[in-house]
This record gives sequence, C-alpha cells and structure tokens, in this order.
Amino acid sequence: MSSSFPSLGFKRDAASSATSYSYSSDPHAVSMEEALSYYAGLPSQPALIYRTGKEQWSPPKGPEAYRRLKELCEVFAHPIVEVWNDELGWKVVSIMDAHQVH
Repeated sequence: MSSSFPSLGFKRDAASSATSYSYSSDPHAVSMEEALSYYAGLPSQPALIYRTGKEQWSPPKGPEAYRRLKELCEVFAHPIVEVWNDELGWKVVSIMDAHQVH
C-alpha cells in the first residue's frame, strides 16, 4: 500500500488520504506522519506533500522524543534569491492560492 499522496493536496485534508508510516516505491513519497510533522513549528501548519531529498525521514522515538521545530528565515546568499525576488515568488504564491484539493 502506498503512503504517497494521490493528489497534491494540502493540509490535513491531503494528509488524510495517506496511509501509516511506510514508503512506496517512489523515493520521494511522503507518509501521513511525515506530512503532518515535517513543518512543525510554522504558524500556518503546512503539510509536506513531496520531497526531493534522498534522506529518509523517520519519526521521533523514545520516551522523550520530540519533533524538530522549523522556522522561516531569509536566505541571502543563495542563487535563487535573484530569480525569486524577480517575480518568481509571487508566481509561486499565485499557483498555491489557485490550487484546489479534489
């Protein structure tokens, strides 16, 4: 059974379509547990829908396990800054705003 999202939905509605912690043959698939905890700490509580990294995620374990909290920070020296500030950022926001979960 696959744990990846059948559609690129967002938030808990999308995560509810995923199964428990396991991975499909897609190395970038996201489990429901990973989707709901990956961005822990961000006020908007987004769900991770797909990842491009090769590192496999594993849930926190043990009696004192806790999620690694994320925070948003500016990226000053990365090459994407030039294109992001030249309209790419607003194009991404527009696409995300127009997306509908089916």
